[in-house]
Amino acid sequence: MVKWGLPETGPAIVPRLAGRWSPGRLATALGALGAGMAAAAILACGGPGIDLGAYLHASDTNPYGGAWGDFGAYVYSPAFLQVTWPLRQLPYDLAQAIWLAISSAALVLLAGPWTLPLLFAPPVIVELAIGNIHLLLAAAIVAGFRWPGAWAFVLLTKPTLGVGLLWFAARGEWRSLGIAFGAMAAIAGTSFVLAPDLWAQWFGLLSANAGAILPGLVVQVPLLPRLAAAAGVVIIGARKGWCWTVPIACLVAMPAVWFASLALLVAIIPLRYGAPRRSSPNAGR
Repeated sequence: MVKWGLPETGPAIVPRLAGRWSPGRLATALGALGAGMAAAAILACGGPGIDLGAYLHASDTNPYGGAWGDFGAYVYSPAFLQVTWPLRQLPYDLAQAIWLAISSAALVLLAGPWTLPLLFAPPVIVELAIGNIHLLLAAAIVAGFRWPGAWAFVLLTKPTLGVGLLWFAARGEWRSLGIAFGAMAAIAGTSFVLAPDLWAQWFGLLSANAGAILPGLVVQVPLLPRLAAAAGVVIIGARKGWCWTVPIACLVAMPAVWFASLALLVAIIPLRYGAPRRSSPNAGR
C-alpha cells in the first residue's frame, strides 16, 4: 500500500512507501523501469520532438515570430525561455535525453505504483514523445499545495491555469495565495529587467490569440466559458476539501486542450488517493 506524505494544506509530491518490500514499492520500481524503457524507445525513434523542439529551437532574441498554433511556434513567457537557455546550449540529443528524464521522473513521482499502467495511456505516452510540459504542470500543481511558489511555473507558461489559485482564495488561505503571486512576480520581474522587449511581444501574442479555437483541439469551446466553469469547479472543490478538482479545473482552463493535455490529469492520483490534512476553510481569514 502506498501512502503519500501529506503537509498541512495538501499532499506532497513524493510518495512515502510503507514497507521495504511492499507491493506498492515494487509496483513503483517496475513503473520506473517501464518509464526508463519507454524513454529509451522514444529516444531511439528520434524523440521527444515537436513541442520540445519549439523550446530548444526558439530564438533568444525573437522567439515569437511564429503564429499561434504553427508547428514549432514558441508561446510561453520569456522567463521560461531564459530558464531553458542552458538546454539550448547542449547538443540536441543530450537536451532531449535530459528533458525526457525530467518528464519521466515527474510521472513516476506523481503516479507511484500506477506508473506502469499509465504508460499504456495514450495521452501520457504521447506527452512523453512530443516533449510538452503537461506532466511538469501536473507536478507543479500538486507541489503547489505544499509549496505555493510552485505555481509560478504554471502562471509563467499557461497563465489561464491560474484559475487553480482560487483554491487558496476560496479557503481564505491568503498567505499561500500571496506566496504564489509573489514567486511569480519575483521571477517575472527579474526576467523583465533582462528582456523587457520580449515581454511586450509575449503580451501581444496572448492578446492577439485570446479565445482562439485551433483545428485539432480536443475541446472546441471558447476560453471564457471554460474559465467560468473551471472557476466553479475549483471553488466547489475548495469548499468540499476536494483538492483533486484543481487539476480537472486546470485542464478545462487550458488555452488549448490538445490530446496530450489530458496527461495533466495524472495529478489526480496523489491528490485523490492521498489523505491530505485539510486546513480549515476559514484559515487565514
